[in-house]
Parts: sequence; structure tokens; C-alpha cells
Amino acid sequence: MEASRFTLFKYCFVNIVIKKVLKERVMNKYRSVIIWLFILILSMSLSLSWDVGKLDDVFNQTILFQVRLPRLLEAMLTGAVLTLAGQVYQIVLNNPLADSFTLGLASGASLGSGIALFLGLSFLWFPIFSIIRLV
Repeated sequence: MEASRFTLFKYCFVNIVIKKVLKERVMNKYRSVIIWLFILILSMSLSLSWDVGKLDDVFNQTILFQVRLPRLLEAMLTGAVLTLAGQVYQIVLNNPLADSFTLGLASGASLGSGIALFLGLSFLWFPIFSIIRLV
């Protein structure tokens, strides 16, 4: 009888610990997203409550939907892509501290952009010269 109670207690204790660990992992995973959404909603509600921009005005709608939101989405997409690129560097090099300076890629891209700037080309040529310099 005592052995079955101990086994039942051990089984319940292990299940509780596993559920708690899994719950903590899920919460840690989504914590930054939840914080980011909270800050976004808070800042937008404050700007609307302070009459910084009323959404019934056509000019403010144009600025919000055609200028600010595309920039916000572009910044989020750029951050995600840079994060992914950094993770690829770390996986390929098997080094958790690796970055673009490890292989000299950032320096080569900067040199290519500097050459385009020195030649007086428009800003549209900067990425092309950065990529050419890397090859």
C-alpha cells in the first residue's frame, strides 16, 4: 500500500513539475511579443487621447497608414531578417558569439558602400556595391 502511494505521489509530482516547466518555456517564448504589443497599444492610445492625431482627419489618416505603418512593418521585418541571419552565422560557425564581423563581411560591405559614395553614385547603388564587394 505504501509503495503505491509513493509511486502515485512521485507520478503526480513529476507531472506537475513537467507542466510547470513547459508553461514557463511557453511564457518566456511569448513574453517579448506580449510586452511589445502592450507598449504598441499603450503608445497609440496615448497619442490618440492627447489629440496628437485624430483619425477622422484625412491628412492624419494618410500619415498613419501610408507613412508610419509601412515604416513600422519594414522595421519589424528588417529586425526579423537580421535576427535570422545572425542565427545562421552562429549555426554555420558553431559559435554562439559569431557575428558578421567574424568573417569580415560587415567590413567588406562597408567598403563597397564607401566606394559607391566616393564615386558619387546615388543611394540606390549602395546595396549593389556592398554585394559586389562581398563576392
